[in-house]
Amino acid sequence: MSSFSEQLSRVRVANNFIKSYGKTRFHDFLSNLEQGLSGAIIAKDFGVTRERVRQWKNSFGKEEF
Repeated sequence: MSSFSEQLSRVRVANNFIKSYGKTRFHDFLSNLEQGLSGAIIAKDFGVTRERVRQWKNSFGKEEF
């Protein structure tokens, strides 16, 4: 179970993601994670680095919102 501060951090990251990319893209990202797509493929799709995708995965890749 996540602590309150971890949950708050995940919400903050998700809100920032949605501000930058929109809700549809957020759902696309979560779908990509569920499908097991590689970080490189996701990074190319979003125009970011694999490192940024790794950070996103660490923030909210384990549980859905």
